[in-house]
Amino acid sequence: MTESNGTERAINHSFQHFWHELRRRRVLHAVGLYLAGCWVLLQVFDIAAPEVGMPPWTMALLVWAVILLLPVATAISWFYDITPDGIMRTPPAASRKGQDLSLHLRDYLVIVVLIVFVIAMVASLAGLLRSDAPPLVDRAVPDHSIAVLPFANLGDRTENEHLATGLPEDILHRLAAVEGLQVASRTAAFELDRRDLNIGQIGQRLGVRYVLEGSVRRQDKRLRIVAQLIDTVEGFHVTSLSYDREMRDLFGIYDEIAGAVAEELQLTLAPESRRAAVPTEDIQAYDYFLQARSMLETGKQDYGAYLRSQASEERVAQANSQFEQAGDLLSASVGAESAANAARFFASASDQDPEFAAAWAGQCQALMDWHYYQPDARKLERAEASCRRALALDPDLVAGRVALGDLYRKTGWTERAIDEYRAALRGDRNRADAWLGLGEALAVLEDDEAAERAMHTAITLDPDDLRAYYTLGAFLFHHGRYADAASVYRQLARHPAAGAGAHEGLGTAYFMLGEFGQAAEAYRRVIELSPTARAYSNVGTQYYYNGQFEDAVVMYRQAVALGPTHPVWWGNLGDALRATDGGWETALDAYGKAAELAAELLRVNPDEAGNLTNLGHFHARLGNDVEAMRYLERARAVAPHDIYVEYYAALAHLEAGRQEDALEAIRRSLERGYPVTLLRKDPQFAALGRNDAFRSLIAESAGARGY
Repeated sequence: MTESNGTERAINHSFQHFWHELRRRRVLHAVGLYLAGCWVLLQVFDIAAPEVGMPPWTMALLVWAVILLLPVATAISWFYDITPDGIMRTPPAASRKGQDLSLHLRDYLVIVVLIVFVIAMVASLAGLLRSDAPPLVDRAVPDHSIAVLPFANLGDRTENEHLATGLPEDILHRLAAVEGLQVASRTAAFELDRRDLNIGQIGQRLGVRYVLEGSVRRQDKRLRIVAQLIDTVEGFHVTSLSYDREMRDLFGIYDEIAGAVAEELQLTLAPESRRAAVPTEDIQAYDYFLQARSMLETGKQDYGAYLRSQASEERVAQANSQFEQAGDLLSASVGAESAANAARFFASASDQDPEFAAAWAGQCQALMDWHYYQPDARKLERAEASCRRALALDPDLVAGRVALGDLYRKTGWTERAIDEYRAALRGDRNRADAWLGLGEALAVLEDDEAAERAMHTAITLDPDDLRAYYTLGAFLFHHGRYADAASVYRQLARHPAAGAGAHEGLGTAYFMLGEFGQAAEAYRRVIELSPTARAYSNVGTQYYYNGQFEDAVVMYRQAVALGPTHPVWWGNLGDALRATDGGWETALDAYGKAAELAAELLRVNPDEAGNLTNLGHFHARLGNDVEAMRYLERARAVAPHDIYVEYYAALAHLEAGRQEDALEAIRRSLERGYPVTLLRKDPQFAALGRNDAFRSLIAESAGARGY
């Protein structure tokens, strides 16, 4: 007990002595001054760094330097004092009068070593931070190149926000008519996250020498517009333009800004660009049009949600247009509302000016988008009527041709779609969305070389439009080029604007390559980013192939809850229930619901191969063998080289007890490129596991592919 008390007293004495020394040596005072000074330095640096072109990672580097220097500053304040006679060693508590406290060589060596150590640490951190920083786009920057950025809305009313994007977008179209001037795409300029970028970095990211930015303020019928042309290489303002006009003078302002920019860059604005740039004389109609266009773009911000329907087939790729028509309930809610509102405002524009061709074309596109979120054949009828009205008013309207091409392509009129896309390209060879639509239509006709070439052209024309990458990835996937598709989706997954769709495509490609661990990781990332019906279904498929059928049922039920109108989710649920103990009756209910929903989609597009294949599978499970084979034969006629038609034909034959026919269908599916890695693990073919002919097919296919 006495020994314990003595130890406590010793500890207390040591702590009191240490605290006394801290105060005597003024360490706390020095540390306080150090922290206060560093705080001021960081505040100043945070404000000044972007203005002088410092990259974003330098702020993190400075914070680390402050942290690493803190123990050095503390140590120096313990051992040394700053006096009128210079830096001296701090005297010990029991120092003698006249004791030599001046610095010796070893003191200087200690200080130098500490400083060199900190510099080395900071330099190492700088290398790490720079390597982790987002790379700038490595592009040659032509002198005659420009990006038009969204304007700032300085008005008090948020409903005027559409002017901040609509005005610069129309200025962009005018500048695109300037011969010799390269203009960054709307996608690149409007979706760039500029929060941590200075003007030089913005130019590098967009690959342009100049940027046009500005602001707009609306007060009743008057507009105040300020536009500034900035040289991103030199970092200075080339010119500043200011306009205080009536709203009815808006088109004149567009021309003046485009003309001023062209003049500053010593280029010529083509006279025909002005004639083509005035879509209506009614400024109220044009205001409705800008609002509608803004709403339509808002509904398409998440490319993953909007375009995952472009991936490839039923369970794994989920890539048929029937998904577009059924929609994903969760992600579609916002998109459907935006498309519906856009359609109404485009209609208001055309009501205000019935001769406004672009408004009719916009209404066509909005109605199509609304339909693909929330299917309704009447929307498609109205869309086609709107497109035709637009082209009757202006047969050369490129936007109208593209919209009608999209309508035809998505409703099965592929040849007509190709005609419309080619007509659009005759009017504007640089129209990236026309090339993309043409590529998709050519892919339907199995003109694969031309289709891939058109998709690459779309990417070349607008390398920042992620839709083209999604479409190319789906095309490669559909043709069994899973490694190439994975490469495309990996690029997308690294893009901050890609959303969950890139990870979903990546997971699907990994799945088809048999890399189930990487696929599961990608799908889990999808659920983190966007817990949609599709995401849960894909995770369910991972469980299904691993034989975890109860877990698969849980995931598929979640998919059905989020997307109750999607036939594939119900079909997947039926497959999983069928594999569980006692789940047969419930599985039949799921297959019945799936068949009912797929039949509804068939009325919209009777020749959609994926939907026909699904119907064949559902009816086979329901015991309707004749009906099942009828749908599968129709699917084979539409898509004779499709691997999934033969895959589901094999399942239908197996269900009906025709084992030899099933083996022949499996052989054809493997010949067309169905992954042997999946076939090996597919629970639906477990009954063939001991069949010598089946095992021989697997072995031959694996050997031919080098597995």
